[in-house]
Amino acid sequence: MAFRVHARHVDSLSTPLGQVPARGRDVTVQVIDILTLQDGRIREIWIMADTFGRLLQLDALRLK
Repeated sequence: MAFRVHARHVDSLSTPLGQVPARGRDVTVQVIDILTLQDGRIREIWIMADTFGRLLQLDALRLK
């Protein structure tokens, strides 16, 4: 399942690169959830979010 989450960055964000202080900006994050089913029920959920894209939107990273 793939979807986008729209949110406003109002609190400190913990990332693999460290904390990003609140910026008050609107961001869009692309997410993919991989569900494993067993006997008609969800057995596992793997979540992969676009952290890199979110950091770019918050000016926590810059491309050269």
